[in-house]
Amino acid sequence: MKIHLLHTNDLHSSLENYMRVGHRLRALRANLTASKEVVWTFDIGDLIDRVRPETEASLGRVNAAMMRALSVDAWVFGNNEGLTLPSSVWGELGNLANTRILCANLQQLNGQSFPFFDRALILSQENVTIGVFGLTAAYPLAYQPLGVKAAPPFETAKEVVQELRGKGCSVVICLSHLGLFDDRVLAQRVPGIDVILGGHTHHFMHEPEVVGHTYIFQAGKHGRAFGHVSLEWVSDEKRVGSVSVELVEVNEYEPLDRAMLAAYESWRSEIDTVMGKQVAEIPERLEVRFRGESAFANLLADALLANYDAHLSIMMSGALTASLLPGRADQYHLLGACSTPTRPVLMNLTGQQILSILEVGLQPEIQMKLGKGFGFRGAVIGHLAVAGAVIYTKELQDGQHVIEKVMLAGKEMNLEGVYRVATCEYLYLTHTFPQFQCGTEVTFGAPMVRELLVNYIQQENVWEKANEIRYQIDSTVDEEESQ
Repeated sequence: MKIHLLHTNDLHSSLENYMRVGHRLRALRANLTASKEVVWTFDIGDLIDRVRPETEASLGRVNAAMMRALSVDAWVFGNNEGLTLPSSVWGELGNLANTRILCANLQQLNGQSFPFFDRALILSQENVTIGVFGLTAAYPLAYQPLGVKAAPPFETAKEVVQELRGKGCSVVICLSHLGLFDDRVLAQRVPGIDVILGGHTHHFMHEPEVVGHTYIFQAGKHGRAFGHVSLEWVSDEKRVGSVSVELVEVNEYEPLDRAMLAAYESWRSEIDTVMGKQVAEIPERLEVRFRGESAFANLLADALLANYDAHLSIMMSGALTASLLPGRADQYHLLGACSTPTRPVLMNLTGQQILSILEVGLQPEIQMKLGKGFGFRGAVIGHLAVAGAVIYTKELQDGQHVIEKVMLAGKEMNLEGVYRVATCEYLYLTHTFPQFQCGTEVTFGAPMVRELLVNYIQQENVWEKANEIRYQIDSTVDEEESQ
């Protein structure tokens, strides 16, 4: 007997591609079912991404409705579902998708399971019992302010595998949104998993990796492909025999799945109503620059500092992907200009660490470096915008800038002093600014930075403040340097 596992991962609200995948996947599944084969369909997380207006307006409900149209048997939440959507909508998403949400290592803060999550799922077919469970990447600090406990995935996996084997499961499958590197570790540390269907790291795998007796496979990102894993069940020996995999690539000419398209279109009116709501009246052009200071980036830093008790805030202008023109600005405009789901992070840093971060941020090669991962949704990192500080820099003969001093609340920053800094999770987690990771007393904020921005620009007197210069540049060159 053959067991077929069809799986998607990391769609990130690429909704058109999702419908193309759906058309191809549905046809394959129908052919296999017609041949009396056993078929299960899974999603491995990050189906949702609030960069997309439809997802933003519906808090993922449109994605869930499309999943329902596709008929998916189980869904493991990725970090985009877990960290960018309030837990109050999680249960509704499962109901809308008409599927089981498998997320064994996300719990309530008291350690109790969420009622809408399943620790595992047991599927029976003919003479074989299959246990399926899900794991997601654990970011304990980020989940805590959301009222969620992220349990260690490897320890959780050991417990669940023992439970499933104890209940008579002959085959154990893990739906893992941990990433390929952690999937390898999982296979090494936790015996008894037959197949790991992965996601999170966006690997396009044409062949499986085999670690011990565990097969690992992942199907890329953004709906450019889906996975098809076939297990040969040896009934007489009650074990998995051969395992074959296929990365089923889907091109842009593939037809859209009609049922999924109908589900999508049923939400259009509500989406336009929500996203068309006016947020603010912009009095003047709000420009964003990636090389040098700009009012829009300053406004973003101001919004961050206004919401937290900190000495200063630091944000990258690359979190903004467009300038705003004068006039009416609605939710569509704000999402288009600031689509990142990055959230606030607060920490204590020394004056020397802050100075090092700002000096790195002045380098042109850093400002034009491509941003990647950790909620980054723009192109380049851009200029480091600050609020609560004035930075005095000096331009050297070669065009480079050095920082002479940093003023905080009218006083020069003490390099040995300790200051509370508000920043975002991208800057905290990226290796481009390693000094952020030296911070102490680190806490995460619950709202996304762009949600703070939307609320902040509705206040009065924010525009003039955004135009205040934070980087004072002395362009004179010392005589000694010019000789």
